[in-house]
Amino acid sequence: MDAFEEILCDEVRQYPNLYNPSLSSYKDAQMTNNSWGEIVCTLGKEEKVCWAKWKYLRDRFVKIKKKAKAGGASGGKV
Repeated sequence: MDAFEEILCDEVRQYPNLYNPSLSSYKDAQMTNNSWGEIVCTLGKEEKVCWAKWKYLRDRFVKIKKKAKAGGASGGKV
C-alpha cells in the first residue's frame, strides 16, 4: 500500500458511517457527503479520486477476506 492509500484509510477510519452498515447513519446521504467532503479537504485530492481509491481498497479487502475464509483450515491470513 502506498502512502496515499494509508492516509486515505486512516481518514476513512475516522468516519464509521462510511463503512459500518450496522450504524443508522450508514445510509444517511448527507452525512456521507459531509464525511467525504472533510476527507477530500484533508487529503487535497478530488472527491472522485478518493472515493474510487477507497472503493478499490475495500473491494480488494473483501475479496482477500473471502478467499481466506474459504481456505479455512489452510491457515490463510488477511
